[in-house]
Amino acid sequence: MGCQVKRALWLSLFLLFCADIPAQSPFRNRVGLGAGISGGSLIGIGIGYGLEKRMPALSLSEINMLDRNQVSRFDRIASSRYSTNAKTTSDVLLFSGYALPLVLMADPAIRNNAGQTYGIIGTSFLATVAATNLVKVAVNRPRPFVYNPDVPLHLKMEKDARLSFFSGHTSTVAAMSFSTAAVWQSYHKGSRFALLVWTAAALLPAATGYYRVQAGKHFPSDVIAGYAVGALIGWGVPHVFRR
Repeated sequence: MGCQVKRALWLSLFLLFCADIPAQSPFRNRVGLGAGISGGSLIGIGIGYGLEKRMPALSLSEINMLDRNQVSRFDRIASSRYSTNAKTTSDVLLFSGYALPLVLMADPAIRNNAGQTYGIIGTSFLATVAATNLVKVAVNRPRPFVYNPDVPLHLKMEKDARLSFFSGHTSTVAAMSFSTAAVWQSYHKGSRFALLVWTAAALLPAATGYYRVQAGKHFPSDVIAGYAVGALIGWGVPHVFRR
């Protein structure tokens, strides 16, 4: 994941600041702002990974002390969920979110500004990863499956088992889908297809969050928070680069 993030960072910076931007683009290059967001995101990602590396896994005594009745009623339903099929489905949706910006290349006007488009969406991705990783290591919330007696103990004793809040799958897919929709709408103001585009953008991360809960990976509050953060960043980054 670290190498993937680094590649995305440098590619985003190159495309956003070095590509030739035709005059008809609804976006402008804001070098200082873009460098600030991307650079700050890289620092945040590095801090997050460093803290995660130092973070201890849950001990057996800590696991045995967990009681699902201490979980709020709103979240408690997730503590009895565990499904590898649901996890696989959520992974497929995550990679679909990564590929979603490719759909924009079907539009000739956006395709002419492909470098700028991918630079903006890449910046949204980096900012979302940074926010997600920092919050995860700060909160250290055990995942729902840790409360489930049917889940193997060795899975509960992995470091990842205490990184529940908030959902990275949901936040990432929300950022990718909302930034893709925001870029599309910037080129198609007043289009009758706007409602359809934004509905699709809203449903993809919602489905991702649903399957993360069914997989026992996240509580409902985890996916709601991840959805909100990813959607805000995904909408906000293209907005600040608009002319």
